[in-house]
Amino acid sequence: MRQATPPPRWRVDAAVVFVTFIWGATFIVVKQALEDSSTLVFLALRFSLATVVMSLLCAGRLSGFAAPRRSLAGGFFAGISLFAGYFFQTVGLRYTTASKSAFITSLSVVMAPLIVAVVYRIVPRPAEGAGIILAITGLALMT
Repeated sequence: MRQATPPPRWRVDAAVVFVTFIWGATFIVVKQALEDSSTLVFLALRFSLATVVMSLLCAGRLSGFAAPRRSLAGGFFAGISLFAGYFFQTVGLRYTTASKSAFITSLSVVMAPLIVAVVYRIVPRPAEGAGIILAITGLALMT
C-alpha cells in the first residue's frame, strides 16, 4: 500500500486562510440577516436547511449503527446543545458588533486548556500559558 504524500505547504496555508475568511465573514452575514429576521426564525431556517442536507447525505446509513436508537438520542442531545450555543451567540450578535462577537467566540478555543486545567486540577505548562497569551493577543489585534 502506497502512502499518500502530504500537500505542499502553501496549499495548507491557503486552506487555513480560506477557512478563516469564511468563518469571519459569517459573523457579518449573520449580523446583516438579523436586521430582517428574528433570532429564532433565522436559526430555524438555518437548522432546517442543515437537517435537509444532512438527511439527504446520510439517507440509509443509520441502519449500520449497532444501536440506532442510542445514536439518534445522542444526536438529538448534541443538536440541542449546538442549538443552544448558536442561539446565545446569535442573540449576542444582535446586540454587539460582528468583530466583538467573533473575538468572544474565538476565545472559546483559547479557554479550552484553561478549563481542562481547572477541571482536572492541573497547572498548564509554560508553553501552554505562552500559547494562550499569544493567541489572545493575536485575536485582539485581528479584531
